[in-house]
Parts: sequence; C-alpha cells; structure tokens
Amino acid sequence: MKKFLFGAFVALATMISSCGSKDDKTPEPPQKTVELIGAWQMESSTIDGKPSSVSECTLKETIVFTEKTIERLSFKKRDGNCSYEKQDPLTYTLLGNTFTTKDGTTTFTITEGKLVIEGVYTDVQGNKKPSTTTYKRITEKELTALRAMEYKAPDYKKQLIGAWQMESATLDGEKLAFSECSLKDAVIFTESTVEELIFKKYDEYNCTYKKQEIKPYTISGTTITIEGKTVTFTVTETKLVIEGTGLDEQGRKRSFSYTYKKITEKELTALRAMEYKAPEKTTDPKALIGAWQIEKATFNGQPIEKEPCEDKQVDIYTANTVTNYDFGFNSNTNRCEFEKGRAVPYTASNGTITKKDDTPENFL
Repeated sequence: MKKFLFGAFVALATMISSCGSKDDKTPEPPQKTVELIGAWQMESSTIDGKPSSVSECTLKETIVFTEKTIERLSFKKRDGNCSYEKQDPLTYTLLGNTFTTKDGTTTFTITEGKLVIEGVYTDVQGNKKPSTTTYKRITEKELTALRAMEYKAPDYKKQLIGAWQMESATLDGEKLAFSECSLKDAVIFTESTVEELIFKKYDEYNCTYKKQEIKPYTISGTTITIEGKTVTFTVTETKLVIEGTGLDEQGRKRSFSYTYKKITEKELTALRAMEYKAPEKTTDPKALIGAWQIEKATFNGQPIEKEPCEDKQVDIYTANTVTNYDFGFNSNTNRCEFEKGRAVPYTASNGTITKKDDTPENFL
C-alpha cells in the first residue's frame, strides 16, 4: 500500500512539474558527505519502534566514515573482554540521505549530532521488522581508545611449545583409569617437532620409556596435524587439552581427550633419565658369581606355575661351586623353610653350565 501511495505521489508531482517550464529539472538531493565524515559510536537501537536491549560490547560498535570509505568496528566478548576483529574498509557512494556499498544501500539521517541508520530486523520466525540504530559522534581520542581493543589472535604455536605430562584422559566422555607409569607419559613440542615419552614396566619392575622417533607436525589455529592425522588442542594457563577421534580395535569410532600439565625443564630431565636400557647379556663365567633367586620359569615356552615357597629358591655361585637353597612349605610350622644343598662343583663355558654328575644348562 505504501509503495502504491508513493507511486501516486511521484506521478502527481510529475504532472505538476510538466505544467511549468519544460526546462525545469528536478534538483538532486543535497550531499551530506561532510556531515558523515568522522567516527560514530552506537548509542541505542529500536526494533519495530520499540527500544531494543543491547549488550555492553555491542554498544561499542563504531562506524568510521572518510570521504570514500566506511570502516565498521563490531565488538563482541572474547576471553572475557570486549574486542573487535579488524575488517577491510568498504568504498561507498552517497546520494542524498543514502549511501551504497557492495553490501547494499542504507538510509540515514543526521540530526543534532546524531546519526540514525535505518534497517530491517529479521526475528527467529523469519518475520521482518523495521529497525533503527542511533550513533553519537566521538572524538579522535575516543576512537583511538576503541581501536586499542582490536582482537589479537593468540600465538597458538607459542602456547603449545614446551613439555607436558599426562594428568587425565577420557574415552567417549568416560574417565580412564591410569597406571602409575601412564601418569608419567609426556609429550614435548618444539617449533616443528613432537616427541612422546610413553612409560611402561618394560623390565616388570620400573617405569621406563623407550625412545621413539621424533615426528614433524603442522599447526593451523588450534588444529595439529601429525602424519596425516589431526587433533585439536586448547591451552589454559598450565593445562593442555588434546581432543580427537579414532577407531578402536573393533573399527568403532571413538572420541578421546587427554589433559596434560606443563612441566619444567628440570622435571623433563628427570623423566628423560628413566629411559629403558636393555640389560646387557653376557656369557662370561665371572658374571655368575653371586646369589640368584628364582623369578620365573617356563617349559617349552610356557610359564610354569610355581609351588608354594618355590619363588624363594636361591642358588649361590662361587668361582667353582654352586649351592642350592631349596624352599618348601612346612605345614607344622606354617611357614616356608629351606633345606641347604651341598656345594656342587661346576664349570661354565660359552653360556653353558655343567654341574658335576648333572646335565649341562645354558645361561645368560
């Protein structure tokens, strides 16, 4: 209806003007470039004629006009502070009380030092309603203060570099139980490589790690790529959280999360000292001298179940004899007791022990 009335008004105006001199021209709307130039900060807004509530950060929104460009500083809360991300200025053309950029044409008015921009608000139901945003003119000093709030993306790689030790982990949201050794696991990031220290009881007694290949990695934002596989990470104070997905042994997709704590160079040095060193094997007969207690036994490669008290059995080697202390359980005293054997002469050569009147045995 509004469009129809506006059209009728234009037709009527044309008829009236045609009655006058044919040389008369419709005057162009006055240009307002000079009035627009400067910085304008949001003051208030309305939707459908009613005041609209805006956040503390939104009220910092600022538009900066030059003779040819428009720059918008749009603020939002990041990491607890209001900040804006720098955008490229847009060129504009001015015609009366409208300016046009590549994004469209906007209607404005300037009254008593206030800039009012008209627009259209679309609600969640898709309904369109008229809106206005009112800006106040600000000084160069005030603009400088606002520009100082530009958002600077964190240097994610700088946050990542360092040594991190395992603290906790989840699988599909469920917390995992870790052994004492797994809690020593560490990951070390340099500028371009990552190294893992994975601890286990390789000798069945002590938590140690085996040195692994140091791998290159790339980083994009908060995404790490290692050998074609990607994970995301966040660093908060002294915590590193690495998250990702992978397939389990049954081929099911699972999500995981590892939380690490940052450790010092001194703590990392202590962990590195726990590197697993495979025991040196020798067939030198001199290495036999001493006392040896049974630890485990196999037959045809299969473990032999120990008898009660058998794990206490000891063989004592001298340079040329071996004495066996054979333990057994005494039901009368309800304890393990040993019977000392006699000292048996032996010879050792090339990893073979031969006891007098006995079958040769191999040793390492």
